[in-house]
Amino acid sequence: MGPLEPVPAIRQSPEWNRFVILVWQRQNDVRRDVALYEEAGLHGFHIDRGVGEDELVRFSLRRKFPYYVDHAAGKGILYLSNDLRPQVTGKKALLVRPNSLSDPSVIKSLKDQLRHNVSTTKKGLVYAYAFDDEISLGSFNSPAEVDIHPRSLAWYRKWLANRYGSIERLNHTWGTDYASFDSIQPAGFEDVRTSASAPPIANWNLSRWLEWRHFMDYQFAQVLADLTRFTNTLDPNIPAGFVGGQQPSAYGGYDYALLSRAVQWMEGEDDLLRSFWGRPRRPHVQTYGITGSEAQDTWTLWHRLAHGNQATIAWPEGWFRDTPATRKRELNLQVARLAPVFREIQGPASEFIVNPDSYLETDPIGLYYSHPSIRVSWAMDAITHGSSWPNRSSSLDEDNLTSAHLRRSWGTLLRDLGYQYDYISYLDVQEGRVDLSARFKVIILPQVICLSDAEADALRRFVKSGGTLVADNLLGILTETGRGRKPGALDDLFGVSRDESQGYLNGRTLTEIDGEHFNQPFPRRLHAYEGALKRGARVIY
Repeated sequence: MGPLEPVPAIRQSPEWNRFVILVWQRQNDVRRDVALYEEAGLHGFHIDRGVGEDELVRFSLRRKFPYYVDHAAGKGILYLSNDLRPQVTGKKALLVRPNSLSDPSVIKSLKDQLRHNVSTTKKGLVYAYAFDDEISLGSFNSPAEVDIHPRSLAWYRKWLANRYGSIERLNHTWGTDYASFDSIQPAGFEDVRTSASAPPIANWNLSRWLEWRHFMDYQFAQVLADLTRFTNTLDPNIPAGFVGGQQPSAYGGYDYALLSRAVQWMEGEDDLLRSFWGRPRRPHVQTYGITGSEAQDTWTLWHRLAHGNQATIAWPEGWFRDTPATRKRELNLQVARLAPVFREIQGPASEFIVNPDSYLETDPIGLYYSHPSIRVSWAMDAITHGSSWPNRSSSLDEDNLTSAHLRRSWGTLLRDLGYQYDYISYLDVQEGRVDLSARFKVIILPQVICLSDAEADALRRFVKSGGTLVADNLLGILTETGRGRKPGALDDLFGVSRDESQGYLNGRTLTEIDGEHFNQPFPRRLHAYEGALKRGARVIY
C-alpha cells in the first residue's frame, strides 16, 4: 500500500549490442519474406502470443533473428476488446471495469497466458516480452470512470488509510465528513465538474476526484509490476513490459512516474522514459513508419538512436507487396532506398550508444513532470465541453491537450536553443529519491498547478543552494490532492501576488485550447487569447 517500489532493471543481453529494427508481422511473414528482409537490411521481427509458434522460434535461432513477443498476456484484458470498451466510455457514472484488475481470477488469467506463451518463446532469441499493446484502464486516454468493483473499492480504502493515517486528516484535506475509511465513496469528474469550472482556482478542492484518479493509476501500475515480476520468474534474463503506450493524461493509467517503476521496457513517451530510465538504463522504443521522405525517415531513426532508443518497432504498412505483373513479392521502392540506412544504423555505429553503460549526457536542466497537474489541466480543458465531457476522446486529446502542448513546446524550445534536458519525476521529489541540487542548475516548472509541501520544500532548498527556477503560470495554486491554496506554494519565492477576482486569460474561461473547435485550425481554438492581457506577443494567463 506504500510507494510503488521500482521493479529491478534487467541488463540488456550481450547479443543485443546494436540498434535493431523489429518488424511487426503485418502484411508479411518473416519466413516467406526472409529474402526481402535481407535485401532491406532487416533482421528482427515479432511473435504474437507464443503458443504454437515453435516454428518461428526455430527460425529465429537458425537465422539469428531477434524478436519481441507481443500479447504475451493475451488480448482483451489489459486492452479491453472492442465489444467491452463501449461499456465504459462516453458515460458519466462510476462503473465496474470489465475484467477488473482487482479481481484475482483476472490476474490468474493474465499469468496463465504468460506462462503458456513464455514457455515457448523463451527458447529463441527474445528481445523483450510485451504483455499487450495499447493497454488502458478503459480505452486509450478516453475518460472511463472505472473501477468500482468491490475488490477495487476495498483496495482504494486501504490505500487511503495508509496514505492519510486518520479519517480526520482525510476529512480536513477533502472537506468531507466521512465517519470511517470504509464509508468512503470515490468521485468521478461529474461529481466535481461544476465546482471546478470558474475562478478563483484557489478556492477549488478536487481531492475526491484527484485521489481516485491517482489510485486507479497506482492500481494499474501495481498490476503491471506484479506481471513484470512474474514474467521474470519464467525467463529471468529478458525484460517485460508493454508496447503502444499513450501520452500522459487524467485517464487511462498513464502516470509515467508510476509506469516507469512498474515495467522493464516500454514503447511510450520517449523523453520521459529516457529521463526516468537513464541509470540503470532500461530499453525503450518507438514505432517507426516510412513517410515518403527519405531524408525525414533517415533523420527519425538516427534521432531515436541518439536519444537512447535501443530498438524500434517497424509498422510495415506497404513495405512488402505482391506484383501481379511479375507474380513476385517485392520491396516497396522507398524501403529499398532506405536499406543502406537500415544496415548502417544496425551496424557498429550504434554499439557505443546502445551499450547499457552509455547514457545521454544532458545539460543540468530539468523539466518538472507533475502528473497531478496533468490531471487538473485535463479538467480545465474539459470545462469547455460542459456536461458532454465524457465524449472528449483520446483522439481529440492528441491535438488538444494543454499539458501535452506545454511539454512539447518546452522540449522543442530547449532543443532549438541547443540544450538537452531531463524530466524530473514528482514522485521522486516527494519521496526524496533525487538530489535536485546535485543534478540540476535550472528547473523549469511547466504549469505545475499542483505541488505538495514536500515538493515545495525541495524546490526552495534547490534555490537556496544556488539553483534557478523558471515557472510559467498557476504554480502551486493547488496541493498535490487538488485543494486550493492562498497564496500559491511558492508565491513568496517568486515575489508573486495574485488577484484572481478578474479571472484568467480573457476573464471568461480557464481553457486555453477550446476542444469544441477541434476541426478548426489550431490558432482558431485559442479563443481565450482574444482580449487577454499580453506582454508584447506573450499572453499572460
